[in-house]
Amino acid sequence: MQCSLYIHLPFCRSKCRYCDFYSVTDHATLIDGYLGAVAREWELRTKNAAVELSSVFIGGGTPSLLSVDQWGRFRSLLLARLPLVQGAEWTIECNPESFTEDKAGLFADMGVTRLTFGIQSMVDRELAIAGRPHTARDAGRVLDAPGLSSFSSIGVDLIYGLPGQTAGSFADTLHQVFERPMVKHLSAYELTVSESTPFGRHRSLLPFPSEEECDGMARVLSEVTEQYGFKQYEVSNYAQEGCTCRHNIGYWSHEAYIGLGCAAHSYLHPIRSWNVDDIGTYCRMVDPGYLPIEREETLSAEMLVNEILFLGLRRVEGINVDFFHEKTGTAFEDKVAGEKLKKFCREGYLLFDPPCWRPTKKGLLFADFMARELF
Repeated sequence: MQCSLYIHLPFCRSKCRYCDFYSVTDHATLIDGYLGAVAREWELRTKNAAVELSSVFIGGGTPSLLSVDQWGRFRSLLLARLPLVQGAEWTIECNPESFTEDKAGLFADMGVTRLTFGIQSMVDRELAIAGRPHTARDAGRVLDAPGLSSFSSIGVDLIYGLPGQTAGSFADTLHQVFERPMVKHLSAYELTVSESTPFGRHRSLLPFPSEEECDGMARVLSEVTEQYGFKQYEVSNYAQEGCTCRHNIGYWSHEAYIGLGCAAHSYLHPIRSWNVDDIGTYCRMVDPGYLPIEREETLSAEMLVNEILFLGLRRVEGINVDFFHEKTGTAFEDKVAGEKLKKFCREGYLLFDPPCWRPTKKGLLFADFMARELF
């Protein structure tokens, strides 16, 4: 079986004020035991299956927080034994405050092909209000690091819609990022505020941009990425030629993947499963030989149709009707509201470029709305 692998390392120096992903900051005594548990989970999940990996993505949390020695141990426990196919993509997420040239050298020696950096902004005021533990200067230093030349692609993650952010400050961030020639990929997300975060709890006190101001930032994003030769291939993702993230494309295409670590997800059709989201519980389950699954579901035909529609309309290449039929056993036109399909085409949000229904540039801004209306 060929699939992708995601490994969750849920350790952070501090918790960002917008983040609702599972991570811990009090981790000094947890990391070594957790790495051993992740290696054990891999053994449990693959003991009766011949697995080949087309991509590996190590995310978090802050994977670059691990020391060189801890990465070396994790390499011996698991990473050196991963059954990668020829030309496999391998990504590690990093943050500026914990990235070093020594780690870059180790990652390259391990066979890592991509690094992606959680920069979020190049404006110190915006970084401070978001609770990021680095400065704009730290980010610039990392993006200029000579060791980055060892990797086939360097990616940057940005957020727009932060408190106090303007279209002008976001444009300045984009220009500073793209002026670094080693940056080949951009993920730019409009801020989503979860009520469980400090941003959510203090929403009324913070100077969040208006919807119109966020729309202006989206227009800036479109203009500046085009100026620097970055092509949009998904609602939030842009890349230079040949530098798209194959791992994420696998998610959007409903390819199989295994998730290791607490709070990680796995998808082996038709079963999707979630691991427990507590490190202590996770380790106690894995050590004696139990899979740390908290919940799982079987995707029904209706759920699969809905997901392909939702994810496909977020991608520039759209929904391939042959792929849709192969995955669902039904014709695309039989599963959507035909009159609304025609309406979106007339209004310039959608077009049919056989064999694909593709969102236009305008349509990508309303991808989720179109999916809800069509299903």
